[in-house]
Order: sequence, then structure tokens, then C-alpha cells
Amino acid sequence: VNHGVDDMVISQAWNKTKEFFDLPAEKKMKVSPSMTSDYPYGYIPLGGEKLAAGRDAEVGKEESSAPPDLNESFSVGPERSDLNNAPMRQWPSHDPSFVSAWNQYYASLETLSSNLLETFAIALKLPSNWFEDKIDHHRCALRALHYPHPEGKIKPGQLRASAHTDYGSLTILLQDDAPGGLQVKAADERSGG
Repeated sequence: VNHGVDDMVISQAWNKTKEFFDLPAEKKMKVSPSMTSDYPYGYIPLGGEKLAAGRDAEVGKEESSAPPDLNESFSVGPERSDLNNAPMRQWPSHDPSFVSAWNQYYASLETLSSNLLETFAIALKLPSNWFEDKIDHHRCALRALHYPHPEGKIKPGQLRASAHTDYGSLTILLQDDAPGGLQVKAADERSGG
């Protein structure tokens, strides 16, 4: 509540994202950019990611034995600028209104993130603009995940999104009314238990 992101901007982005994920798998693959080492955004198909692999790497495991996650995703980064040296945004080609909805939503979340960090600074008794020069050339990702109802046999230990640590300063989540939900481990070995 009181986040300042216009409800219409949220609903347009949400509706366009739902329409995208409702496309047949073959069409999503055909019309979408894929993640590469040069472009760390794009479309990841159902079962194409293991979030646990990143967490395992953090704690020194060489290869994750976790099965692929039961979700698909699409993400974009910031508009390219001289400061951030981000790759040019790549979009699915199926619907131009998807692009405008996501551009508006991304810009709104940039503002929200900046406002939250200003609030954090005040709470930490720092000048309100303390984070400004630390986020002026960010590489934040806007990422939508789709968790379709699992079909067929689920592998032992397979989750919709396996254990992971988010990267960056903060994560903003858009909630829905779907059953189940995010589980958060409040403390781990890095925080002293």
C-alpha cells in the first residue's frame, strides 16, 4: 500500500505479461530473446533454470544436483545509457503494447526503488540522498515469473523456485492470490544464525 505505482500501470503490465505466458511454448521461444552471457535478460522456458545452482555456487558446491525449477520467466534490464553500459533492451516481437506496458512499469519501479532507498537512508540516520550516487547507473532487472500448474511427474526435490539468494540491494514483489507462496529464511550462516 502507498507505494505510488499507479494501479493502471500495474494492471497493464500484469495483463500483458499474462497474455505472453499464455502463448504456446513454441511461439514464446520463437518471438522472445533468450538469455545469453552477453544478454543476461530475456525469456527462460519452463524448466530452463535452477535457482539453487547460484546458491550452491555461493557455498562452494561445484554443481547443483537440484532438478530444474517449475517456472518460466521473462526479464529486461535498464535502458542503455553511457553510465550503465547495459545491453540494448530486447523484447518479444508478438505485441508492441507489451513493450510499452513493461517500459512504464519498469520506470515506475525505478522511482519506487529510489524512494525506498531514500526511506532506508533516513531510517539509518543518513542523509536522505545517501544512496543516490550508488544507484544512478544501476543494472536492475524487472523479472516476471510464471508458475503454471505442474503436470506429469514432479522429480524429488523439484520446486517452483528452488532455494536462492536474490542479488542487488532490494527485491520488490508483486503479489497475487494464487495458492502457496514465497518462503523466506530469515537467518542463515552469513547472518550468524
